[in-house]
Amino acid sequence: MKYFLSIIRTILLFFICFYITLMFSQNNTVNQVYKLYLQGNFEQAKKGLDELLAQQPNNPEWLWKRAMCSLENNPSESIPFFEKCASIRPDYHPLLFWYLGQCYTGTQNYEKAINAYEKYKPNNPLKAEQAIKQVQIIQTYIQNPVQVEIKLLDTAKINTIYDEYAPFFFENKLAFTRNVEQQEDIYYIDNDTLKKLFSNTTNNIKIQRSMPHYVQNTLYFYYCADANTNGDIYTQTYQNNSWNTPQKLPDGINSPYWETAPALNFTQTLLIFASDRPNGYGKSDLYFSVKDSTGKWTPAQNMGSTLNTKDDETNPYLTPDGKTLYFISNGHQTLGGFDIFVSHYENGNWSKPQNLGYPINTIYNELNYYIIDSLHAYIASDRICNEFSKNNVNIYSVQYPVRKKAERNFADVFIQAKNPKGDVIPFSIDNQENVKKDTLPNHIQHLVLPKNSSLYITLSAKGHLSQNITILTTQQDTLFLYPVLEPLQTQKNYVLNNIYFKLNSSELEPESYPAIDAIFSMLQANPQTRIQINGHTDNTGNANKNLALSEARANSVAQYLINKKIDKNRIIIKGFGSQKPIADNSTDEGRYKNRRVEFQIIE
Repeated sequence: MKYFLSIIRTILLFFICFYITLMFSQNNTVNQVYKLYLQGNFEQAKKGLDELLAQQPNNPEWLWKRAMCSLENNPSESIPFFEKCASIRPDYHPLLFWYLGQCYTGTQNYEKAINAYEKYKPNNPLKAEQAIKQVQIIQTYIQNPVQVEIKLLDTAKINTIYDEYAPFFFENKLAFTRNVEQQEDIYYIDNDTLKKLFSNTTNNIKIQRSMPHYVQNTLYFYYCADANTNGDIYTQTYQNNSWNTPQKLPDGINSPYWETAPALNFTQTLLIFASDRPNGYGKSDLYFSVKDSTGKWTPAQNMGSTLNTKDDETNPYLTPDGKTLYFISNGHQTLGGFDIFVSHYENGNWSKPQNLGYPINTIYNELNYYIIDSLHAYIASDRICNEFSKNNVNIYSVQYPVRKKAERNFADVFIQAKNPKGDVIPFSIDNQENVKKDTLPNHIQHLVLPKNSSLYITLSAKGHLSQNITILTTQQDTLFLYPVLEPLQTQKNYVLNNIYFKLNSSELEPESYPAIDAIFSMLQANPQTRIQINGHTDNTGNANKNLALSEARANSVAQYLINKKIDKNRIIIKGFGSQKPIADNSTDEGRYKNRRVEFQIIE
């Protein structure tokens, strides 16, 4: 009996020690996760919290923290964690339903957002009512959208994981500001190459330029020496392919406070900018100055309560005639954050600002508006973008519809090829039909096709596999395609799909030609590339005959390419018969896969 009791005590002691060790290990993990969370290292904290929730999926504290990790950059990811926390402990945190309402708003679940704010009301009735009213405003704008097309600009050169904003034209070239770790620099696109507009120093003085406005060879920009100084407005002139020394505008414009975002008319006689100097209407107001008859700037004046509010108005853009003003505000009625507004100068006064509407404005922050022509503009916005993992500021194009556009029976097809990383690559198009196209590689190809038609084309790019696609048009006027081309890899086996031979023969069926034409286009786009064509069979029949048949079929593909003027020295053929199966030869499906032609890049 004593022996039995001793065994029981040993077993109990083991389980107690195991439990203590397990709890200690878990507590240690919790402490590490909490430390990452408090440090703001949310990506690493998310991984730890996911592991903890796998063990205790109903822990409200972990659900709350997991939701908070994604709240800023990916609100849709936060929703299920907030929802589960609310179902388990609706009183867990006073801001639970407030954040849930924000997440629903950010993902356009407006009815759910209103319900969440209703549940938040006991904590702050006024704040909840204001949020509900804001959601209703958003619904009104979305139900009456502006007919425009918004497109993210090229992510290969312009938009990145950093903030890009303040677009403008420098000598007919797109320029913009990029902010990398609080260092702002101006870039421009020249012949498809990204260049800096300036070096970081001028006469050994470090100049950080931002919010520029370029007019008649003169750049007006905001400059702030460091975090402890207020910003001022400078000018710099471009002459004989070089920039002169920056000049600070006079004290009548600059002050001991913060001045930024200059905007001018074409004659440089009217300047509008933003400042947070005292005695204004809000946090940041719009001010203006004019040049007098002697060419000097008059002291700046506030633009008044029609334009300015108790909150922020900034980033003006003035049309060349000086009669239309675009700016951003979070004080006028917005969809959320900063929106873009427009005001017109009529009878000596600026009109009441009008919101440009959805989808130009969103619940996020729209920060700049720059007009290209009557139908095109650029905006900068931190709206959710699928190209990047965080809500950084990106530059978008805005295209307005042509008024009274006549009905037409053709469609514009725009094609932009990318590699698997998402970089835009130059490419060319080949097709057998008489369709007008660019003959040289380009980043965007434009085709004009009849509506309700189809066209089979081959896309080719240097260093990439060619790809066959079929374009199908319907009744739409414009079609945008973004195919992904795979980079070439040496020694990798590429199976030629849709290759057909006559039964027990090496004679190609005509249906095989498009697939081989894609190899032809690839060899044309990459004139230094050599390939090896490999023939394979299944294991049915005589092995020696299979070996000969596989080599003959590889030779038929090679001969087709040679007949299209591909140098025979660029092609090697080999037959492997049934020696290298890629599927089970005991099934019809497996044997079908093994009867194939492949090619390799050998150099």
